[in-house]
Amino acid sequence: MATAQNHVGSRWTLDRCVKASIYVVIVVVIISATATTRDLRRTSKSDAEVARVSFTDALRSGRQRRVVTPLSQTQRELILEQHNTLRAQEGAANMEVMSWSESMTSLAATWAENCVWKHPRPLADYPEYNGIGQNLCYRWGSKVSAEPADDVRTCIDDFYKEKSYYNYDTLKCTAGKVCGHYTQLVWWNSREVGCAVHTCDTLANSKTPRTNVFFLVCNYKPTGNYVGLKPFIKGPTCSKCASGAGWCTKKLCNSECSASGENCQCCAICHNCAKINTETCKCACAAGWRGPDCSAHCKDTHPKCYTGGWPSITCKNEAYSYRVREGCPVMCKMCKPDPNAEEGKCEPERGACYGSTAYTDNRPPTTLLSTTSSAKSHQETATFEMVTTSSVKGQQETATFAVVTIVLHISCCLTAELRFTCTL
Repeated sequence: MATAQNHVGSRWTLDRCVKASIYVVIVVVIISATATTRDLRRTSKSDAEVARVSFTDALRSGRQRRVVTPLSQTQRELILEQHNTLRAQEGAANMEVMSWSESMTSLAATWAENCVWKHPRPLADYPEYNGIGQNLCYRWGSKVSAEPADDVRTCIDDFYKEKSYYNYDTLKCTAGKVCGHYTQLVWWNSREVGCAVHTCDTLANSKTPRTNVFFLVCNYKPTGNYVGLKPFIKGPTCSKCASGAGWCTKKLCNSECSASGENCQCCAICHNCAKINTETCKCACAAGWRGPDCSAHCKDTHPKCYTGGWPSITCKNEAYSYRVREGCPVMCKMCKPDPNAEEGKCEPERGACYGSTAYTDNRPPTTLLSTTSSAKSHQETATFEMVTTSSVKGQQETATFAVVTIVLHISCCLTAELRFTCTL
């Protein structure tokens, strides 16, 4: 029987931050924000039950330790390959290739050997987990396989099976089900993964006492599962890579590529009279257009651009720059506007990979690892518990937003913790 748990970072909502933290100052003042957490639990567990077995208590008891089971290099490669195979078959335009992270593995090993069925709380006790997502899974008793790789594969398969409950268009999950493990696994820019396993006599903090437990921890960086955002953009392979270059490795964006080769193909598509640079695999957009493939209009679309609460200095703010640049590309000088720009005036220019069906037919690459578990294993999947905790470092998670003007200073930090339990 396998059980999984998912942890994701904070979801920033600038609109709410601005409303919550507006300070008028007379002199130039920099006010650093302190993180305020908002607990939105939807769980069958009470707070008392969650706190009944503390992390320190489990450490002192000694019951969490049994056998350290380090993953071999071959096992790590198989886990990484399974992740990338599943990500590649999503039909995404901006899905990035994952690489193995030793730092994520080290954190995962430390967490796994404690044998506690819970996630770290970055703001409270574990700042090293800021900006990191986490999926947990365990199997117990006679269901534990003789080969750890089989249990790992089953757990990751079960993460991905949640796709059947997820509606990409509405961002909704079927009532009574959980989808966070799937969305974290396929989150477009979660480009680092590190996993560890541990065999525990018992697993503290689980709903029902378990013995002979196989415990898997997988960490992801950057974290995914931002509220209101899609896990990836559907479209032609590698046509909207965040790096701006359409370098592709097995249907996944690869920013490490710098030239065409066996594992680096140029899959850029340049729309609206844009020109492709075959050496850099980037599109040079014509006036009036922007984006990796020059398909987005160059115009400010968010009401907060300039005087609405997002002054131009926010274009460079680490916590909010991505959203501000997307909503205010003209203000942020990301493109040159042209009100007379005509869509579809020119045929798109395409990279060299579009002569190969391996990159353009949107079929998944050869699956080297099984992506389905046996019917028996699927029926035995028990409780999935999802916990969302705050992360305030890295990318959109920086906990300080300071914009200094003589009259107005905006400083805010909004984090959220979401916890819910569902039974399959």
